[in-house]
Amino acid sequence: MSVKFNLETPVGNSLGAINRLSGWYIPDHGRRPQLYVACNGKREAALEWGSIRPDVSSVYPAQSQSIISGFQGDLLMGEHLQGKELNVAVLDAAGEDRELFRRTYVIEASPPPVTRDRSFNLFDLLVCPECRSPLSKQETGWVCPRCAMPVHLRAGVPHFSMSRERPAFI
Repeated sequence: MSVKFNLETPVGNSLGAINRLSGWYIPDHGRRPQLYVACNGKREAALEWGSIRPDVSSVYPAQSQSIISGFQGDLLMGEHLQGKELNVAVLDAAGEDRELFRRTYVIEASPPPVTRDRSFNLFDLLVCPECRSPLSKQETGWVCPRCAMPVHLRAGVPHFSMSRERPAFI
């Protein structure tokens, strides 16, 4: 029996920082596949198999696993690989590491992540956990103006101490 496998994404011969691998696979060994991705011969990521694929089932109705033949997973690329070639393979560990697919990809430079400006100030949102009053800035830091509960900051993150003592940081 020939291998029934199709990798639908990624398309083309290049990869970015985050890559979705998806497609379908009908195993001929009768067991649940254990798909994984190997890059330059090293096991890098698992692919989840078992997604519903009515399109595949309509083409292969005699294959009992065709309805659940879909797979997907993500492959992350480090910046150190940019501009280099990477040999990517998809294998089935349940099928004695049978190679189902192999292609050489070029790793593209990834754009910096998109960031948005905050539309709020964190301290405008904070309220005292005891009396629910808005906090106010004092010379020594942030404090509740109503009940005097102090708010200690660690790396810019507020920490409330219910015992009114300075929280212990590890």
